Amino acid sequence: MISTPVSDRFRFRLFTADDLIDLRELHGNAELMRFMHASGLPLTDAELLTWVETWRWEYDRAGYTKWRVETIDGQFLGRAGSSPIPDGQAELGYSLVKSQWGKGYATELASIVRDWAFANTDLPYLLGITMIGNTASQHVLAKIGMIPLGQHEFRGAPHEFFRLDRPSPPHATTR
Repeated sequence: MISTPVSDRFRFRLFTADDLIDLRELHGNAELMRFMHASGLPLTDAELLTWVETWRWEYDRAGYTKWRVETIDGQFLGRAGSSPIPDGQAELGYSLVKSQWGKGYATELASIVRDWAFANTDLPYLLGITMIGNTASQHVLAKIGMIPLGQHEFRGAPHEFFRLDRPSPPHATTR
């Protein structure tokens, strides 16, 4: 059984090769891609299918990944989840199709992913990583409680790093 985040408003599932058209809409947008990769170029079909394979591999290996997200009525929104990155760390990330920008979905999805990750993994913390200048995404990460760590090199370009530690379990009280 595949475990994914659960929401009254959204459906999450693993991507498949059948999602290529939606992924083209998402990662074929140069405005979005300038915040995703140093090149800023839209992804090719071959690159998108490699990502689909990577997300499935991540899930099989770690139990978490970036999921396809759609509204309950089936409208494709984009992707959201956490992915393993080097040194045993995990990055919380999300990307929305341009028609869905500015509607508060990124914050809501990031919160759902954050809560799911801490409830369903043993990760001690999550990282948020955005390219320099992606102030909208940096604002989302701050809204869900992530703390800025400063700039670091990631995937060939400078990025802003954020971190959120696993919440401490509530302490039992004695009477």
